[in-house]
Amino acid sequence: MQGEERSVFLTPAPARASPREPLAASVVVCTHNRGSLLGESIEALLAQGFPEDDFEILVVDNASTDSTPAVLAELVRRHPGRVRAVREPVLGHSSSRNRGVLASRGRIVAYTDDDARVSPGWLTALVEACSRPDVWCAGGPVRPLLKGKFPGWLTPAFFPYLALFDKGDAEVDLVYNEYPRGVNIAFRREAFRSVGLFSTAFGRRGKRSLLSYDEIELVYRIARLGKKILYIPAAEAFHVIDAERLTPEWFLRRFYWQGKSEVYFDLVHRGAGFVKENLRKEGRLRKAAKALVSSGRDDEDLYARCRRRAWMGYAVGAFQGWVTRIEARARPTPYGVPVPASR
Repeated sequence: MQGEERSVFLTPAPARASPREPLAASVVVCTHNRGSLLGESIEALLAQGFPEDDFEILVVDNASTDSTPAVLAELVRRHPGRVRAVREPVLGHSSSRNRGVLASRGRIVAYTDDDARVSPGWLTALVEACSRPDVWCAGGPVRPLLKGKFPGWLTPAFFPYLALFDKGDAEVDLVYNEYPRGVNIAFRREAFRSVGLFSTAFGRRGKRSLLSYDEIELVYRIARLGKKILYIPAAEAFHVIDAERLTPEWFLRRFYWQGKSEVYFDLVHRGAGFVKENLRKEGRLRKAAKALVSSGRDDEDLYARCRRRAWMGYAVGAFQGWVTRIEARARPTPYGVPVPASR
């Protein structure tokens, strides 16, 4: 269906009721080998101006092999009844997020990262937004938290690739592809019951892959049901920016994987015809090929190099996605898969 969007994966899935009394909200934090970062993130969540007995903090240990399990055990011991932990053995951000939603009890499921610090009113703002009629997803601004300053070459055009997000001081209805960032996002549980869980064909898997689009692909399915996606300026989060990300080399990698993420999404939701036309337009295959021979040059604008690297990722991903049948692999798991008891 060339040039035409298709509605896929929108069949309601069977729900599984929780055996425990539901809470107003669950905050899910996914972590992999980053136990050293968890303390400050959890402290910010414990300081939320939200009734303590009506929300939980659930940390998902995603196949960690370092000291993270011990750090989590200590956090649970220090904050009984407020912090819980579960383990997801399958490496992958989407697998970890899915474990979080299935093991949690909140009517609203909010996500933040192990390297984020949320404002005291963050959860209150997200729960209030997601409790409105037809609002099934909400998120707020994501601001940088780093030691020192950004390098001079890092212009605002690069900010979205660091998960930074700011739509201003007023609430805004969001549309594809300006959806909330995964470090600051919340869903009604009803959304997962209706469209399924995060697709494990998208999202990070350790450090080697920078594949993304896991929350974008899920939110897109929700939006196709006609539900609102809302930007809430009061739900503020701060994202730690690692020094290793503030290099031209990292951004070239990040843009390449952005291209792959986008073409996987297009293959799943818009079809091979759309992707073929997208590559044909404006000689984008030629631009992708040019990226191969110009990737080592440093005498041109970095953003232009990054954009060509993104088209290289799009072209490579188009072939890989077609060969590996991405549309079948991307079908999400229905809500309601049993999970082991938390520890």
